[in-house]
Amino acid sequence: MGMKYLELRCMMLRRGIGRREIAKAIGHGDAYVTTRMHGHKSWTLEEIYAICKLLDIPHDQIPLYFPLGGVAKPEPWQKEAKRA
Repeated sequence: MGMKYLELRCMMLRRGIGRREIAKAIGHGDAYVTTRMHGHKSWTLEEIYAICKLLDIPHDQIPLYFPLGGVAKPEPWQKEAKRA
């Protein structure tokens, strides 16, 4: 299984935003964010929108950054590349 919220992590890195900034934006502590980044608990819709605002993520891209279960399903072409 892949790393949880990989696209979100990459965007945080590109923007220079850490977990503390995410925690502050959603009104919680670091441990709260860590629990969600590891997929042990789900994000609320309000948290997702606040994080999108902080990271300048368009709302139509929410599924990319917050996939169900935290891990995006590979595209069919990605499955083929693994077999080769």
